[in-house]
Amino acid sequence: MTHPVATQLAAAAGRVTLGVWIIVGLVAGGDSLPAWAEKKHETGKAPSAAAHAAMDYVNAVGRHDAEQFAQLDFACLYEGLHASQQAARASTTTNTCLEQLGPIHAQAIQQKAAVMHAQWPGHGRTVFFSRPLTEYPVSTFVMDLIGQAPPGSGFDVQYVGERTLPKASFPAKDGSQTILVPTTLVRLTISYKDPLSAPLAYAPGTFQWTSTVERPRIAIRSLSLQLVVFTGLSRHGYPSDTAVLNRPVSTIERTDVGVQQAIPFATESSGAVEQSMVAWQPQDMPGLLIAAVARSQHFPELEDRMAMLNRVLLLDPKQPEALTTLSRDLYVRVLATGDAALPRVTPDGSMARRLAELSWNHYAQTTRMDLSLGMDMGGFAEPTAADYLYRMIPAMEMLAEVRPMNLDNRLYLGIAYRWNNDQLKAIDVHETLLRDLAHARKDQQARALYELAWSRINKAAWNREIDDPDIHKAYAEAEKAHALTADPLERFLAAYTMAYSQIFMPQRDTHLMLANLTEAKRWFELSAGATPEAWQFAMSRESLKAVLDTDPKFGPLLAATDEKQG
Repeated sequence: MTHPVATQLAAAAGRVTLGVWIIVGLVAGGDSLPAWAEKKHETGKAPSAAAHAAMDYVNAVGRHDAEQFAQLDFACLYEGLHASQQAARASTTTNTCLEQLGPIHAQAIQQKAAVMHAQWPGHGRTVFFSRPLTEYPVSTFVMDLIGQAPPGSGFDVQYVGERTLPKASFPAKDGSQTILVPTTLVRLTISYKDPLSAPLAYAPGTFQWTSTVERPRIAIRSLSLQLVVFTGLSRHGYPSDTAVLNRPVSTIERTDVGVQQAIPFATESSGAVEQSMVAWQPQDMPGLLIAAVARSQHFPELEDRMAMLNRVLLLDPKQPEALTTLSRDLYVRVLATGDAALPRVTPDGSMARRLAELSWNHYAQTTRMDLSLGMDMGGFAEPTAADYLYRMIPAMEMLAEVRPMNLDNRLYLGIAYRWNNDQLKAIDVHETLLRDLAHARKDQQARALYELAWSRINKAAWNREIDDPDIHKAYAEAEKAHALTADPLERFLAAYTMAYSQIFMPQRDTHLMLANLTEAKRWFELSAGATPEAWQFAMSRESLKAVLDTDPKFGPLLAATDEKQG
């Protein structure tokens, strides 16, 4: 049964966080409310000296102010006061106190280059909490990497409330007695100013089901911290009267000489408040994401461009400009990568791109190594075509959902499915696209027709099914495409597709195949960028070449190419 007072307070002040305090109070003292709940609802109450010390502490960490940090950090003060040797004292000087947190903070900084899944501002600069937030020291959430610019643009600190804890204890300098000091638990809200450099964490409620599935991440907009603050230290010989407990001097451990005590001993610890994390939402940053996409295109390095686009899509997975830019860049990367990458056989960009697509069409039916083996799995130093393909397909799928009117994206999504050997998906995407192009320009319809034909060819070529009806449909669609368009390059490709489909016919018509290739050659020579080397590249695809080399009737066509090359 829910306590009526608890219900009212939960509705007024936040059901999740305050509800935790109320449960504790009811268990401990019947109907009485805990001190924090009572004090939190006081209005006009100024923060205490302990609260001001907590705020000064987090700002000192963010500014990398080693001097102020040393004056406010309990572990630094304790180790400095209790050091008996001069060398030991040197280890707790003003600068080294803050520097000792470096390796601890580094555990929350991405050090490994991620390339396809990189997040802006990049490895060595991106703060990512991969473990539960409660496992990190409170200083980690306000480290100088976040508080200084670049790359971080800082954070705001807001006082929430405080409550008195039982006195903390720790040994005196000479060990003759145990010191008790007043202790306060101060709660602050940390708000990160820039969503592009804000720390990352796994989305609440998500789990790691398999090692190959990326868990959803969020960019943190704000979270609450609780800081344990000691006061009254100066009367015990400490140089400062107030100090924050960020990390203990020692914890309870079993050693060779017995049990090591916890220093200090307190009933609470500093850290992140559970379930207090708030994520950045797309509506929180109007205009910023579009500007970030434009900015990404000025970065010379691929990883930096990917990192910025990935950050934008982390903040808004449906951001159309980022999806468009990412899909386009990755498609171009696939064409230029791997065994099927196009050699420089033509000065014309359009011709080069179409020949590269033909090469990947063939490669996807045969070897497939570069389309299957990723960077990590293969142990490569650079991303492979598979890495680009696997990252490109989800972006194209989301863009097709967000902007179905982007017909180019749907065309290339079908091609990407084909290269990924998703045969039925490739055919379905191109069939749907063709229906939507019923009233479009003829050259658009022609491109969709012969790309649909290639998707059907891929299915027949990979499965090696005898008399697959899709191969006959492919020929008919390529033939229709050839009749629709007047563009020489498009007519060359349509005729080439007709000839290529004959390879997988159960009763191959080599005379018709020769006629198709002759027609393809005629239109090829009328296309911009036509060179003997480019024609030879198109003829040297392994499946096609195996047929041409074994039938003498193709000799004159190939000989003419060889003469021009000579």
